[in-house]
Amino acid sequence: MAGSYDDQELLGMLSELEQLDTTEWASGALFELALDQLLASQEADTAVGRALGQLMRAELHYHRRVEQAVEGDDLALDELSHLHQQQREALEHNVGSLQRSRVTSQATRAARELSLAECRLRLGDLNRALLHLDAAQDAGVEDPLIHLLRGYIRYQQALRDFPRADGGSAARELEFQLACLRAVSAFEQGLGATWTPNSTGGCPPCWTWRASLRRRRKP
Repeated sequence: MAGSYDDQELLGMLSELEQLDTTEWASGALFELALDQLLASQEADTAVGRALGQLMRAELHYHRRVEQAVEGDDLALDELSHLHQQQREALEHNVGSLQRSRVTSQATRAARELSLAECRLRLGDLNRALLHLDAAQDAGVEDPLIHLLRGYIRYQQALRDFPRADGGSAARELEFQLACLRAVSAFEQGLGATWTPNSTGGCPPCWTWRASLRRRRKP
C-alpha cells in the first residue's frame, strides 16, 4: 500500500532522528512510545502507523535541513525562519492526518495520541499536548516516560506563562512556584522510587533517552 512503512523503516527513521543534534529528547521519547505500541501489537501497517511514518519523515526532513543550514558557512536567519514555517505547516497537516486515522485497537489509539502529543508540543500547544498524554495513558500506556514527558511539558508551561514572576506580585510568584512543583512531581513519578542521582551519572533518564531507548529495542 502506498505510504506504508514496515517495522524496520520506522525504527530506522527513529534511529536517524536520535543521531541528529537538533532532535529534542521529548520527540524521541514520544516516537519511541508510539512505536512500542504499534510494534508490540504488530500494527505498524495501519492508518495510524502510516500517519506516524509520515510525521517522522517530515520531522527528519526538517532536522536535516536545519543542521545543513547551521553547518553552512553563511547562516541565513531568514532561511531558518522559512524552515520553521514549513515545519509548522507540515505539523498542522500531520495533525489532520492523525485525527482522520481510524483506530483499530487500544494500541493504535495510544500511538495516535502520542503522535498528536508530539505535533502539539512542536506547535507550542502545550495544553493539548498534555491532554493527548492523558489520553495515551487512558489507552494503556504505563511507561514511566509518560510522567517524565508530563513534567517536562508542565515545566515549559511554567516558563512560558510566568516569564516575569520574579518582578511581579507575591501571588504571581507563588503561582510560578506551584507550576514548577507540579512539573517536579510529574518528573518524580517518572523517575520512580529506585532512581538515585548517581544511577545515571547524575542525570535523570530524560537527559539520557538515546541510550535507554536503544537498550529497549535490543532483542
